[in-house]
Amino acid sequence: MKEYSKSIKEHLKEVTQSVKSSFQAFSDEYSKTNYSSVPINFSGSAIE
Repeated sequence: MKEYSKSIKEHLKEVTQSVKSSFQAFSDEYSKTNYSSVPINFSGSAIE
């Protein structure tokens, strides 16, 4: 059972990373638009 929970934790970590990088790419694109005066800072602290 311990192995099972570990794999879930690993999976969540991977998902969190991909979400972070997707969001980072989005915010980079977003900041290139007219809204560049509104920077988006995203840290995964809310998820972790």
